Amino acid sequence: QASIKRLPYFKNVAYIPNDGYYKKDGSRENLEFVRGSNFELIKYNHILLKDLFKDEKNETVDVIFHSEEKFQTELFNALKKLRKAYPSYTEILELVTKKVIFFSGSPNSFSTMKAQGIAFFNVKDSSEVFFYDNLVHQCGHIIFNYISHDKENWFNVDFKTPLGKLNHTNDSSDLYSRYHGLFTQTNVNNAIDRALDLELYNGVLLHELKGRFSSNMQRFKSALERLNLMEIYSNIG
Repeated sequence: QASIKRLPYFKNVAYIPNDGYYKKDGSRENLEFVRGSNFELIKYNHILLKDLFKDEKNETVDVIFHSEEKFQTELFNALKKLRKAYPSYTEILELVTKKVIFFSGSPNSFSTMKAQGIAFFNVKDSSEVFFYDNLVHQCGHIIFNYISHDKENWFNVDFKTPLGKLNHTNDSSDLYSRYHGLFTQTNVNNAIDRALDLELYNGVLLHELKGRFSSNMQRFKSALERLNLMEIYSNIG
């Protein structure tokens, strides 16, 4: 009983990785995994995760965690299609992504080095195509964090340099962040293009897929233009 009292509770639940969820009322829940995958589904917030949820003002906000079957089914179906359309990428994605979180609130979907290996999905307006896009996107950040462990060797300038200083714009994002974003945009475009070629979707979901493709291609074009500075890259970069 004494050890239970010392658990790291947040809102009366203590999530213990590789074990389960302990509640202050004495009950316990087992870990849960998204069916058809190796992704552990984190069902409750944690004291080490709560401060990662930021709004547009970069202020910490409260969110609601979800574990409904609807979201698990959408993710599983999207993952099956990704395995078919983009197998080489999906194999790496499934290797490095250990856990997923479904939440609703003001933050967008994200991943972060502060919780490497976890993909955070804002499921407020989820669909299977939402997960098709965001599995590639958010898990792509996880992949690139591993790939770029030696990022200081990729550039002939400091990777933390604001891009605006290099391309003479008002872009305050640092060089590495923009380069990182280009990686995820490239792979989202590739994944969607393959899904269209294979005719994996129809109806409303096809319409959504095409809309996401168009939107991402515009950001992709902008990123290519901003990063078209060959002199700043080393041979590795």
